[in-house]
Amino acid sequence: MKRWFIQVGPTIYGPIDVNEVENLIKKNSDALVWGKGMSEWLPYLEWKKSVLSVVEKESRTRLWQYRHNDHESKILKMDELVNELKKLASYDNVYVKSDIDPKWQLLFTSQPVTDKLGLTRRTQLRVPIFGVFEGHNISLKEDFQCKLITLSEGGCGFTDAFGLKIGHSIRGQLVSPNLNQTVPVVGDVVYSGDGGEIGLKFSSMPAESKSLVMDYITKFREAESESPPT
Repeated sequence: MKRWFIQVGPTIYGPIDVNEVENLIKKNSDALVWGKGMSEWLPYLEWKKSVLSVVEKESRTRLWQYRHNDHESKILKMDELVNELKKLASYDNVYVKSDIDPKWQLLFTSQPVTDKLGLTRRTQLRVPIFGVFEGHNISLKEDFQCKLITLSEGGCGFTDAFGLKIGHSIRGQLVSPNLNQTVPVVGDVVYSGDGGEIGLKFSSMPAESKSLVMDYITKFREAESESPPT
């Protein structure tokens, strides 16, 4: 299945399959790999270990459970889980776990479940990115810094962002080697996870910065019709 992207220097290729990843790594040992459901780019060896672990878990997983707000479901088989989830009006704040991986995880990070449901978290393409966010929490009147891991036209995702809550307004700048310059933004926190994961919705961004963001995201759109280098 062609679901992986690989970053070689400033260039991104994909989607490609596992064999194509292996071939590219032979020529570019310092390349990084990313795929749907991953929170960030990973070095090849970490990616391979992660992929093998996921494949092994998926082959052994038989029972599932979901949590929505204060409700926890009974133990379900995959088909039963999918049928129950389809009854929900929204997938926000929905977590799932399995008999093989008993730690609750956000629904949208569970590849087996999202594949069965046939959904993605956003209509806007969300892509991985290296970087940090240096900013100020307007709501709490304090400065902070966290790790930047995803980017879309309408927002971005952070990790290690403890203390931020849904509804907080923040301003600051995205700093990343994947971008040609820092990107000033103002936004509101629309998602907050238990492990310091934050989803930010942009409320203000200069036109020049928005163009810069779109240029980066376009690399992933264009990659769908490109072949990896030979």
